[in-house]
Amino acid sequence: MTALNQRAKQKQQSRAKILKAAGTLFGKNGPQATGIDQIMKKAGLTAGAFYAHFKSKEHLIEEVLWSALPAHQRVAADEFVKHYLSTEHRDHPESACPLATLGSDLARADRRMRLRISKKLNELIDARIATGTRMTKKEALANLSLAVGAMILARITNGTPLSDEFLRCHE
Repeated sequence: MTALNQRAKQKQQSRAKILKAAGTLFGKNGPQATGIDQIMKKAGLTAGAFYAHFKSKEHLIEEVLWSALPAHQRVAADEFVKHYLSTEHRDHPESACPLATLGSDLARADRRMRLRISKKLNELIDARIATGTRMTKKEALANLSLAVGAMILARITNGTPLSDEFLRCHE
């Protein structure tokens, strides 16, 4: 492996560490309460290295979102809501889909960021439909809305019987 290839591989590994650390901290504390220094420390890197990988914290937030969503694309459409509304997902937001964790923060993002997120979500939903799910766009939107909304409510009411009811609302 050439030195150039080795550096590229190391940069890719560092970026992956930053994304993982940020996803964990955003899930645990939220993006507003998580600083770049914290993220880089958790990733085992210096704070100064951040800008070699990301333009801004907002850019990192988007990348965390996009890196996590494909895992849900692999779940069969008819199993998606059941998969999403699990106790594991509710109890461990630091390792779960960031939509339910970052949703209210993303809603307050600037217009350009919200437009990029909207475009990407639209692409992901269209890709899900194109995989032969026999699901209409309206059904895909309803499934995603049910899953994310119920997860937010399950987390708000965690520790009460109502939380478990939100997790089972799709049955």
